[in-house]
Amino acid sequence: MPKGYKIRRSKTPRGVYKARPHPLFIMLMVAVVSCLVYLGFLIYHPIHNMIMNWGSHSPSVDFPFTQPDDAEPAPSDIDQITAPAQGLRGGTLRAIYAPPALVADTAEFNSFLESLSGSGLNAVMVDIKDRNGQVLYTSRNSNANYWEAVIPGAIDLSALNRQLEEHGFSLIVRMSAFRDEIAARGNIDFAVSFRATETMWLDNFPNMGGRPWLNPHSEGARQYITDLALEAAELGAVMIVLDDFQFPPNSLTGDAHFGDTGGLTRAARLKDFADELTVTLAGQGARLAIYMPAIAIASEPNETLHGGPAENIFSEYTVLGALPYQFPFGFAGEELSLQNPLEDLDYTLGQIIPFVRTRTQSNIIALLQGGSLPGGVQYTHEQIRAQIDTLSRLGVREFIFYAPYVGHYQVAVYG
Repeated sequence: MPKGYKIRRSKTPRGVYKARPHPLFIMLMVAVVSCLVYLGFLIYHPIHNMIMNWGSHSPSVDFPFTQPDDAEPAPSDIDQITAPAQGLRGGTLRAIYAPPALVADTAEFNSFLESLSGSGLNAVMVDIKDRNGQVLYTSRNSNANYWEAVIPGAIDLSALNRQLEEHGFSLIVRMSAFRDEIAARGNIDFAVSFRATETMWLDNFPNMGGRPWLNPHSEGARQYITDLALEAAELGAVMIVLDDFQFPPNSLTGDAHFGDTGGLTRAARLKDFADELTVTLAGQGARLAIYMPAIAIASEPNETLHGGPAENIFSEYTVLGALPYQFPFGFAGEELSLQNPLEDLDYTLGQIIPFVRTRTQSNIIALLQGGSLPGGVQYTHEQIRAQIDTLSRLGVREFIFYAPYVGHYQVAVYG
């Protein structure tokens, strides 16, 4: 029998006509919605830049540290305990971030290191490649030098490592992975291309600041990242942290061409590369960690950036962005709910860590709030210290203190 259809009858009385929206009104609404979507794209990277301090200046430094109490973490009902770093002074990572402008100022950096004496910290994280692709140390890499990616006045990473060792610290480095305009422009074969042409694909219109990206499916692009990471390990880094370990935004379209994918999905490509680089760096006595903000794990899976759930690309170690201002307006999900995260650091951390642990077996290194915020939010030493107590209770022993460039570090690690 033919399928019947129920006719939906209008409730409008005869002779009465509903006014239809004017075409100009419809066009205006479409334009407003488009602008809102575009605005969301525009603010994503500036917020990420602010949080992760790419391209910023040195913070002013104020460190009233106290002596550690050498207490072991409290017993936890979570079996997984973060493994200690190989070759790291003290075995368990307790680090603090120093931005490029601070590292470049010899006198200020020495003062910075001296202020950390007796703090219980044992490592300092510095940047070696920024989100533009600038290489911030005197690399011998032939591509980096040919492309003039190495900045004037780049730091001597080996000398910096010796300086840190003299003060009792180990060196860890951070570098942007696939967001690298200089390398992408330096070799089109390393870049995402536009519709399989010799033209580079950009993540936005040129007049809107669009930039090219390295192609994660490109063997040459992956090798360039590997070579820089290996060089850093050879110069003394005990850990390499990769940021921007993702496919570019707006790239899940026919315009973005990635060449031969080897039959791998986006998630599989990123995971395979992370695992391969982990093994390669282990041969130099260093370890790899992938940076990921907790908001990326709590939000809906992003097929464009990670090929699905963010945790699917993790390798052995993950630097987890547990900074409260990554959730500026709180968060409400089925399994994670945060209210007033800016006001209660240890509570926020105590919710984030168990939530993430239900999704990954990767060893977590917590990126912690280390000072005041750009918007004027001030934290006490007790609030900062409470984060360490929470980590210990949850069985996470490794962390990196982090503060935005406009703030003051306010850390009493064991106070």
